[in-house]
Amino acid sequence: MDAFGALIEEGKLHEARPLLQAALLLMPQNASALYYLGLLASEDGDLEEARSLLSRAALASAGNISIQPHALEALALVALQQGDRAEARRAFEQVIELVPDNGFAIHSLENLR
Repeated sequence: MDAFGALIEEGKLHEARPLLQAALLLMPQNASALYYLGLLASEDGDLEEARSLLSRAALASAGNISIQPHALEALALVALQQGDRAEARRAFEQVIELVPDNGFAIHSLENLR
């Protein structure tokens, strides 16, 4: 496991921020770093930055079932916070395509209809 992975597992996401940022400098398409930095931006209330990072994470993790659905869920939630129901709907639909039995995405999508 990488260094930021260990910090994240321990619930120390904010302590992992410098490592995540360094990872992006070395590998700008690092899906894990993009995802976790997106979560941090969302927590910090920077929804535009969160949306950008999570969108990049979803693209960078295409085909990676351990990251992409989570990035899309987080993107959908940020889109909802910004009032963009159409984007949230698209992201939840993509989650369901990847993980058809994802109860959270199914329920969330039903609430958007």
